[in-house]
Amino acid sequence: MILGASCSSPKPEPHGAPEFYDLSVYEEAKVGDILEVAEVVPLLFERDTYPKYPYIVSFLGDTLIIEEVDEMVHVFAPDGHYIGCSNDMKGEGPGEYVTHIGHIVNPFNNTVDIMTFRSMHSYDPEFTHCVNESKLPTSITDTSSWLYDEGIALSESKYLLHSRKVTTPHKITLYDAESGTALNTWSYGDDILCRYTGSRQRFFRMPDGEILMAADGYASYIYRFDRDGSDFSKAIEFKYNDKTFSDNVTEEDFRKNRRIYIEYLENPDVEMPLAQLVNSKKIVTIIEVGPDYSRDRYLLLTDRGSGHTYRVETTEDDNVIFPSLYYIDENYLYNILTKEHILENPRCFLNKESEAASLLASIDDEDFVLIKYRFKK
Repeated sequence: MILGASCSSPKPEPHGAPEFYDLSVYEEAKVGDILEVAEVVPLLFERDTYPKYPYIVSFLGDTLIIEEVDEMVHVFAPDGHYIGCSNDMKGEGPGEYVTHIGHIVNPFNNTVDIMTFRSMHSYDPEFTHCVNESKLPTSITDTSSWLYDEGIALSESKYLLHSRKVTTPHKITLYDAESGTALNTWSYGDDILCRYTGSRQRFFRMPDGEILMAADGYASYIYRFDRDGSDFSKAIEFKYNDKTFSDNVTEEDFRKNRRIYIEYLENPDVEMPLAQLVNSKKIVTIIEVGPDYSRDRYLLLTDRGSGHTYRVETTEDDNVIFPSLYYIDENYLYNILTKEHILENPRCFLNKESEAASLLASIDDEDFVLIKYRFKK
């Protein structure tokens, strides 16, 4: 069962009342009323290991990191030039890794850390050498191995690791890379209403050092860790409309009963929170309606100060503006699209729509472009 939680793993509890937002109450808005394009960065094809499909995006300072699922990690300079690839360190020799599960950027060490089944390898951003190698922990109370595929660095050696590719996911471990041990572990499995999710960013560092975490799956909460990772609680709670899930739906439920799968994932009348992105001022909730991944999505943009929410359609004048959103920081919301998609859907450039052809003239149609969106209000 997906929702099982070890009795050794404390559950998150509110420290007072979490922030609360009723996402069933909103105003309609156009994308251009909410966002503007601040910068466009073509990602230049310079090596055979140029990404085929971005899956996870992160940043090490201004350096862009793109992960391809179960493949490799690519590094781009702030101006879009290609500077490194984890494939250069793949192998069975000293400092090399065999199987890629996920990555973490560590700004305290200026490293890109590759997680494998049993270990974490820390590399310089150009992937010329291994800075450190440490053993990843198993459960504190037993010897069953967990697969960690996401996380965030808290210091030179401390990390929060997220586990989802196991039989009992929805676990977070406080990890000490210096000793290769787990210092604590928590579970939020009891809050999951459906395992299905498309979220590409799990952890968010606030300006004061607090860490927020979006659930892997559909839950009604965003969670909080303090800056040293020692305290886990419910930070933000949401109410959705009556078209979203109301019952726990596990992967085993889907496997045993095809009707449930059709009812939830192929039903155009069911709305599913697919992913959430959050910074200190805004919350972006991506809602999917039925099985179509582009036509039937919309965004809810919530202001954490006023509590006001806007509903924004992902299509406008037959242009697909947001097929996906990858990352948010304190300044920008980020997307990565091919030149071909942008030219077919120029509205994704919003205020720079008329400049699309000239901005992208020097790159091939299949090359990717990083788009930085700024919130206008």
